[in-house]
Amino acid sequence: VEYEYILTNSILDVDRIVDQQKRKRVISVDFKNIEGCEPKPVGGAAEIHGGREILNLTGNINGKNVYYVDFYKASERCRLYFQPNDKMLEYLKTINPRRVVLAEKTGDEQ
Repeated sequence: VEYEYILTNSILDVDRIVDQQKRKRVISVDFKNIEGCEPKPVGGAAEIHGGREILNLTGNINGKNVYYVDFYKASERCRLYFQPNDKMLEYLKTINPRRVVLAEKTGDEQ
C-alpha cells in the first residue's frame, strides 16, 4: 500500500494505491479550514488524540517528516497523519500561515 498526496489550490487529496494498480481517494482536506498542522513529535505517541478519528496515511508513522493535520469532517474531529515533501509544506504554509507549523531544520538537514 502506498499513498499519494495531491495538492490543488488549498485542497489536499490523499489517494491509496494498492499493488501499484488500484487507486482510491481516501480523503480531501481544505487547508483553509484546518485547526492546525504540525510535525509529529519524534517518538511521540500516535495514540493520544482526545477522541478524534485517526487517519494514518503514511508509509511509516514513526518515519521522518511525519506531520499531522487536525480538521473537522462532517462535524467530527479528525486527525490525519501524512508525509509531505518540503515543497508541499512550504506551499501549505502560504495557504494558512497561522495554522501550519513547520519543523525547524537541523544543521545536517540544510
